[in-house]
Amino acid sequence: MTLRVLIAGAGVGGLALAQALRQADLAVTVFERTPTVRADRRGYRININRVGGDALAACLPNELFRLYLATSNDEARARVAVFNHHMHPLYATDVGVDGTAVPRDHTGVNRLTLRQIMLAGLEREVRFGQEVVGFEQTPDRVRVLLADGSTAEGDLLVGADGVGSAVRAGLLPQVRTRDTGVRCLWGRTTLRAALRDRLPAPLFDRVAVAVARKAASGSGGPTEPVNRTWKPPPR
Repeated sequence: MTLRVLIAGAGVGGLALAQALRQADLAVTVFERTPTVRADRRGYRININRVGGDALAACLPNELFRLYLATSNDEARARVAVFNHHMHPLYATDVGVDGTAVPRDHTGVNRLTLRQIMLAGLEREVRFGQEVVGFEQTPDRVRVLLADGSTAEGDLLVGADGVGSAVRAGLLPQVRTRDTGVRCLWGRTTLRAALRDRLPAPLFDRVAVAVARKAASGSGGPTEPVNRTWKPPPR
């Protein structure tokens, strides 16, 4: 009998696990509350160091990992520059954010693009629009409870449903999340040529951090579009 693993959440972690399980010939079903992959626009950029890249290489089929590399920014993004609120440079370093001076093979990637890559081949396994709201355990099985009133059974349930995880709340009800008071706002805009000419050069070959007044700070860096055509591998 094939082990069936149920995963709550189709974020980066849930999809990485699903891909790894599928390569190991295990049955997997992923439940995602949003109706489509494009419906969740939070956190558009992710920086992935060498350890994270190696983990993705272990989880993804080779063709998907190569596509991830092709759509990632180059190794220069391992460098960091700090500016004040007038964009005057304060500090710059070639030491990557992973704490080493060795250039990384891959680093910055668009979160939506990465999720779309990781969904390839999992179209039948990922159920969009189905939110896990709880679970029930039996001696040898687990049943997930979905927001629409339906259920699904498997041998193992993995909670990859974020900070407000219903799986964590059911398994460890005594554990509470704590609001640190820190807020993060993300956005992106088209970089026009007139604006690009006015910005400092270090902004274009590294991650840039701008330190503003009242303990606020921001980070980011321009990215170039990647124009490629690709078809998912046959199942």
